[in-house]
Amino acid sequence: MPPKDAPSGLRISPFIDRLAHKATMVANAREGYATSTHAHDCDMLFVPLAGRFDIVDAQGDPLQSSPGHFLWFAAGAAHATSAQTLRQTHVAVYVESEFWEMALRAQGVHAPAQGMRAGSAALTALSQQVLWLAQAGEAEERVVAHCGALVMEAARLTAHPLVQPNDRGAPAQVLAALLADDIEADLARALSLDAFAERHRLSRRQVERIFKAAFAA
Repeated sequence: MPPKDAPSGLRISPFIDRLAHKATMVANAREGYATSTHAHDCDMLFVPLAGRFDIVDAQGDPLQSSPGHFLWFAAGAAHATSAQTLRQTHVAVYVESEFWEMALRAQGVHAPAQGMRAGSAALTALSQQVLWLAQAGEAEERVVAHCGALVMEAARLTAHPLVQPNDRGAPAQVLAALLADDIEADLARALSLDAFAERHRLSRRQVERIFKAAFAA
């Protein structure tokens, strides 16, 4: 049954029957990714990991999203997504609405607006970890545990203001933090900026500019 708040005639993508553990993750790395306007019968968190995306949100406003952002759409909220870049990777986490509301309450967040917000290095790391675990065929319990942690981190971040269409600072800050984490993970190894840039669909020059802007004295 479609969510009661879904607009009449809107295509509803069903996931609620799959949520045996309150949340499930679907990863997508398809080239040329695009969806028409649709909604889900549960809440959804959209976390870009590589590439850039054009998104029409629940209010019909166009947004541009990239790694360092995440989006929350409530059950029944219409949205459409397409990749600006041929190559992309994103994680979609489908969450039982009552579980999402519980996560928000646990983080002290009340009546947040839907839309795009700045992510965090922790959210990106959790998303990548869930993706790797699923790809490696790890036990469902491990995937579910990381998925729950991802939902809680997203709930915490939902207390922050919505990212406006012309605000490009937050993703750069997250990418700079991820770059710093890569450097600190193995100080004896020279970090390949080219590899980091390719992983996040950036040029080496963009990576250098982001890092200098974040850490220059």
